[in-house]
Amino acid sequence: MLSLYTLLKPPKFGNCTVNAEEKRPCITLGDMRLAFQPDEQQTSRLDSLRARLNGLIEEGSWECEDVLEHDYSMADTVDCIIYSVTGYLCRNIGKKTVCATCRDGLIKQTGFCGIPEADLVNCKTRGKLIHPNLNIYYLLKATEKEFTKQPSDNCVYSKTLDHVLLTYPFMFPCSLHKADVMAKVLHYYICLRMQQHCKQQRQKEAKKSQEMRKRAKLVRVALCFTVT
Repeated sequence: MLSLYTLLKPPKFGNCTVNAEEKRPCITLGDMRLAFQPDEQQTSRLDSLRARLNGLIEEGSWECEDVLEHDYSMADTVDCIIYSVTGYLCRNIGKKTVCATCRDGLIKQTGFCGIPEADLVNCKTRGKLIHPNLNIYYLLKATEKEFTKQPSDNCVYSKTLDHVLLTYPFMFPCSLHKADVMAKVLHYYICLRMQQHCKQQRQKEAKKSQEMRKRAKLVRVALCFTVT
């Protein structure tokens, strides 16, 4: 609603002045998190937040970026997703690993983690998601960066794998199984990204095909009217 309102509202410039002492109400990220905490007061907090948003819109003197606080130290959405996927891969690999040192090296901790990239896991964990080893997370982050350079290449698997193996210095506590763990992590992640990329391409092609069928149908209808 605030985004649509920002598009409709005239810009705040021209023959006007800005009051430097004016206190602008701001909805902080803490307010948003607190409003969705599942407890007895959740309904009242949501009603209060909704009333504040409605009041700001009806007043008509604020822009969306003035109302909602933005924390520039927050991690990108892609980083949060990679962190979550890294935890998922580490959990699956850890279940099949016999070496205790490797299992300890795959998992950093459970529960809450304070780094920005862990926000998604902290919000969705409920005790089941894990925080991975940061070295593995940075490894997959570098892999993602290399994969996105050429996702449609027929040799994207080998090119991404070779580049990461040659350029990224991977650190792991178990030197005996380090190469094996690195190979499994990279294989699982690159295959996962290839599957996801193919799914996105199929969706785009299906949408394009649907649009072409609609246009063909309109052409046939237009020709029928022309003939009659």
